[in-house]
Amino acid sequence: MRARIGRERKKAPFDVNENVFKSGAHIYRQDCSMCHGTPGRDAGFAKQMYPAPPQLWKKHGPHGAVGVSDDAPGFSYWIVSNGIRLTSMPSFTHVLSDREMWEVSLLLKNADQKLPTPVLQIRRTNTVEERLCCVHLDFPLRKRSLHLFRNPAARRIPQWPVNLSGVIGRSRTRLPVA
Repeated sequence: MRARIGRERKKAPFDVNENVFKSGAHIYRQDCSMCHGTPGRDAGFAKQMYPAPPQLWKKHGPHGAVGVSDDAPGFSYWIVSNGIRLTSMPSFTHVLSDREMWEVSLLLKNADQKLPTPVLQIRRTNTVEERLCCVHLDFPLRKRSLHLFRNPAARRIPQWPVNLSGVIGRSRTRLPVA
C-alpha cells in the first residue's frame, strides 16, 4: 500500500495557515472525531472496531509522533481520499471536497505542533455521544433500559449493535432488537 501511495501522492495546493487549521478542525470534529478521537479524549466507538482506528491525537512510537504527524500530508490525503480496504476507514471522496480533505490532512500533519486556540477547542465541543445525554432507550425484548448520562463514567453502553441515528432530540424511543 505504501508503494502505491508513494506513486499517487500529491502535494498540497495551498500553504498552511490559521484558517486552514480552523476549517480542518471543524471538518475533523464532524467527520473524523467519532472514530479517531479528539485531543485528550479517545473515541469510544474505536474500541468496538477491528482493526481499531488510530487515535490521531495521541503520541506513539519511539520519537513521540502525534497521530500521523510523522507522515507526509500527501500520505494522509491519499488515505482520506481512498480509504483503507478491509478496515473501517471509508473513502471521503464523495463526502468532502479536495480542499476539505487537504485541510484535514494538513491539520493532522501539524498535530504535534502548537496549534491555534480554535483548533484546540475541538475537544471542548460536544461529540455525538455527549449530545445523547439523558436519552432513555427502551429495549422491550431484552427487558433492559439504557440511560446515557453526560458523565462518561456513569454511561452504560450495550454490547450489541444499536442504531442511535433517530434518537437525538427524543426523550424516549423504542428500537427493534435483532
